[in-house]
Amino acid sequence: MNTENIALKVSPSGDHEIAMSRVFNAPRELVFDSLTNLALLKRWFGLFAGWALAICEVDLKVGGAFRLVPPVKIMRKMRVPLRRVCG
Repeated sequence: MNTENIALKVSPSGDHEIAMSRVFNAPRELVFDSLTNLALLKRWFGLFAGWALAICEVDLKVGGAFRLVPPVKIMRKMRVPLRRVCG
């Protein structure tokens, strides 16, 4: 197994989908659990700036889907040019 974390690779997969891949230096079972156990998934995605997912759903079947919705932030003012960074 690789001893380093490898950068996230993101590529388009159709008009409305993306494919993401990354190698983790962790036991396979722990990585699987962190992506399929809702309590762990919420912790993983909720570590940034103290926010939590508004919606966290995982359909664990062939053809199933993840639905991860971050909390909504309302922009009250906008300046041009705008560079929007989420996270």
